[in-house]
Amino acid sequence: MRLLVLATALGLGGCGIVGLGEDERLGVIEFYRDTTVVSVPSNVSAGASFGVTFHTFGGGCVRAGRTDVEVEGSIATVTPVDIHSGGDACTAELAFLSHEASIVFRSPGPATIVVRGRVQPADTVAERSFTVAVEQDS
Repeated sequence: MRLLVLATALGLGGCGIVGLGEDERLGVIEFYRDTTVVSVPSNVSAGASFGVTFHTFGGGCVRAGRTDVEVEGSIATVTPVDIHSGGDACTAELAFLSHEASIVFRSPGPATIVVRGRVQPADTVAERSFTVAVEQDS
């Protein structure tokens, strides 16, 4: 029976139906006006690593991938990248996919953390900005 189901799926659409062509996609940070909650400390120490946590919206054919971080001076850009199975037939479940980023700001003063991701159903790119106070390490 399982062999029959697999043969039917392959015959109807090949890899697109069963999801044999995974690809990476910018994570969804807003889903039908429901936005991700980003946990960012208000104060951090210069030169010390600190964590930022949030979730993207996935489920069905989408699972959590990596979280990229790029720091330039006092601006850190955090980009979630999730994995799509490549399947055309996906379940309609909604899942919250955890993402964590480790950031280090070298100099004291105000700093900005930008979380960059997609908005669904519009399929546009959005950014959410947060300000932190970077204090001199004592």
